[in-house]
Amino acid sequence: MDYTKELSNIEQKVGNAKIEKAKLEERIEHLKKEQSEILEKLKTEKVEEGNLETSIEELEMSIQKDIEKCQETLK
Repeated sequence: MDYTKELSNIEQKVGNAKIEKAKLEERIEHLKKEQSEILEKLKTEKVEEGNLETSIEELEMSIQKDIEKCQETLK
């Protein structure tokens, strides 16, 4: 068995996994930043409190789902 070839394949897979993980972590950070920006925008627009809470909950659920998808892919 050609161990150097097998080692090269393993190193390539590990490298690809690290790249994918870095991309997903970057996406998670982007989503968190986006969430903060949206919340701040809603506050400055003085959306009614009841509507604000509903809007925030919907946005948080949507963003949380995206974060969970990214984290699941990282595993």
